[in-house]
Amino acid sequence: MTFKHHTPEVSTTWVVVADRSRARILASSGDSADLEELETLVNPEGAMRQSECSSDRQGYFGGRQGSLEAGDPKTDFQHKTAETFAAQVIDHLETGRTSQQFGHVVLIAAPSFLGTLRQKLPTPLARMVELQVDKDYSKCSPGEIASQLAKVRVSRT
Repeated sequence: MTFKHHTPEVSTTWVVVADRSRARILASSGDSADLEELETLVNPEGAMRQSECSSDRQGYFGGRQGSLEAGDPKTDFQHKTAETFAAQVIDHLETGRTSQQFGHVVLIAAPSFLGTLRQKLPTPLARMVELQVDKDYSKCSPGEIASQLAKVRVSRT
């Protein structure tokens, strides 16, 4: 006899509102348009300038014919901090996905950070993303976010 494993449909949607310094996780249950703030992930380096995080100058190395050349970083500071924080946000979402805390995800992020999040999404989590909005609503209240999200959903139908 064969049994088919059926996973229960989770009606909760997590709404992630983020920039490179903070990610807020909000939840909407069922048909409710209200958003409840669950938690906030903070990346203090994301709000800093490179000069505030490191005191060293660029490195120098020996160039051709004995001259010194300055070394440029391959990835600038803003992208490096964004990539590190995006990985933390995705890890947090993966934990929620594997423990079936939500059924769908909405990603709302500043355009450059949204691109970084997209690159890091594993396939099972990417399938759960129902909407992506490239706007920075990270400083908005849950009510304002719900209102903006409703406008975006109406305009896409």
